[in-house]
Amino acid sequence: MKDWSGITKIILVALISWVILALIFGFYDLTISIAVVDEASIWGIFGADYGETPGYALIALALGTLLGSLFTSLKLQKIPAYVGIIVGILFILLIGDESYTKTGWSLIISLTIFVIVTWNKDLKNYRKI
Repeated sequence: MKDWSGITKIILVALISWVILALIFGFYDLTISIAVVDEASIWGIFGADYGETPGYALIALALGTLLGSLFTSLKLQKIPAYVGIIVGILFILLIGDESYTKTGWSLIISLTIFVIVTWNKDLKNYRKI
């Protein structure tokens, strides 16, 4: 019964957060969209310069965590992150396009920090909600 109360609390917090954010973004949606699309705003400049690159870094972290958690050994859990770092290096060396270079550096930097921070941590603990 203790697990159900924990799950109920998580669902309740998520639902309340969703309602609050839906109300906030419902009123400010047009203002936010104009600020993001405006080429003179900081958000517009960031979007034009980096685009989807931060998203690729987050995807690499999520895949590194998920795939690494499938291994039982702590040292072997870092193999997916090492593969991602190698992919980032290959993006920079072989493709050389500016957008791929940014993507490569985002993979290298994010996964290197990930490996350092999670060096002695079991990634299986991060698969739980």
